[in-house]
Amino acid sequence: MIIVPTLRAGATDIRYRVPSVDVLKGKVIAIFGMGAIGAPVAIELARNGCSQLTVIDHDIVEPGNSIRWPLGATAWGMRKTAALKQHVESEYPGVEVEAIHHAVGIATAAGGNGGDHSVLPPIFRKADTVIDATASSGMSRLLADHCKSAGKPMVSFFGTLSLKGGVVAAYQPRSGCPNCREFA
Repeated sequence: MIIVPTLRAGATDIRYRVPSVDVLKGKVIAIFGMGAIGAPVAIELARNGCSQLTVIDHDIVEPGNSIRWPLGATAWGMRKTAALKQHVESEYPGVEVEAIHHAVGIATAAGGNGGDHSVLPPIFRKADTVIDATASSGMSRLLADHCKSAGKPMVSFFGTLSLKGGVVAAYQPRSGCPNCREFA
């Protein structure tokens, strides 16, 4: 007789173990900024059963910033969005990742297309929640304005320069904004 251990790997197994993550099933989360905070958040959302992620950044993975980034040497030289898409979709097959290589804040790209006016509206239409991990107050304000117009909630977070603290702030479409946080 041979005993073969079986491992639970079905779509419902995560939800049975941690029922609170069931809220992520069927959700589309857009994450702006795939740096030291945004990339791990994307991976954790995938791990906890988020159905679809849209990841937006313009940067590439460099050896020097790998110390604070979740993927290692195999991602060096890749666009951060592409590296995360590849990793998440291979490790968490139930999650679909849309990788958008875009520098937010550009009104019109070279050639007259691909700027914020064409790239951002579809992201905000599809997203259930927007996460701002850009660590830029200007970007936070821009994203909050788009969220308010689209009627979408936004969660914003960043670490302080000293890395001894940071901020996690949730904004609802009808209340609060990054300016309110600054004044508070």
